[in-house]
Formats: sequence, structure tokens, C-alpha cells
Amino acid sequence: MRSAIRTLLLAGTVMTTLSLSGQNVRSNSHEVDVALTYSGLYSNLVSDGNFWQQGGGIELSAEAYHGLGVAMSISGVRVSNIQGSGVNLTTITDVFGPRYTWTTRSRKVAFFGQSLIGEAHGSDSVFPTSQGAVTSFNSFALQVGG
Repeated sequence: MRSAIRTLLLAGTVMTTLSLSGQNVRSNSHEVDVALTYSGLYSNLVSDGNFWQQGGGIELSAEAYHGLGVAMSISGVRVSNIQGSGVNLTTITDVFGPRYTWTTRSRKVAFFGQSLIGEAHGSDSVFPTSQGAVTSFNSFALQVGG
């Protein structure tokens, strides 16, 4: 049920922001950026073999003061029938944190660094635990980069 709610929230967010994709919205010289992304995730099985998960996401960022700001990212990827096993996997990640952006004098190029923390939720699959196997699992998520 929680996965379905997150999926609906993600779909609603994506649909309402499609018109903002690739645009900058300025308000009192503060900038809000919106990006719709495609994600391809190459993973491996514990036993043997590799598989691709595909999906997308949305990222929002806002500058608050002299390049300092915040960023938020929600993304989801899915694979069906991993290597003919009949097992699927859906992964939804939501992270939030600080971002610093440095813009050139011409304002045509900007570089940023960020550190985002949050949660990764895996569902519709098999996750081993000490008590047996479960069909969904939550974990800590960290994205650092620029």
C-alpha cells in the first residue's frame, strides 16, 4: 500500500510539473530549477548475472542565499522477471539536502555540489532477512555529487 501511495505521489508530481521542465522560475532573484530525468540502473544478482532497471524521476532545487540552497530528488526504477526468475523489483528513492551552486559571470554555466540523504524503498521482490524473506524493504539512501 505504501508503495502504491508513493507511486501515485510521484506520478502526480511528474504530471503537474511537465510544463515546468527545463525552465527556470525566478522570484525576487531566487531561482527554482525543475528537472525530469531518465534513470538506468545496472545491478547484479548475488548468485550470478546482471540486470537493468529503468525508470525516471523529478528533481527540484532552490537557491536561498549566495549559491547556497536545497535540493530534493524522487526517482523510481523497475525491472520485471529478473533473468527469467519470475521475480520483479521496484525501487523508489527520495532524498533531500543542501546544494551549493557556483555560476560563471556570464550566467551561462553553473557548477554545483550536493549531499542528499533520505530513504530507498524496494518492493514487489524478495528481500532476505534474519527472520526469512519479505516482499518490501526500506534502507538509508545517500547521494553525494555534482
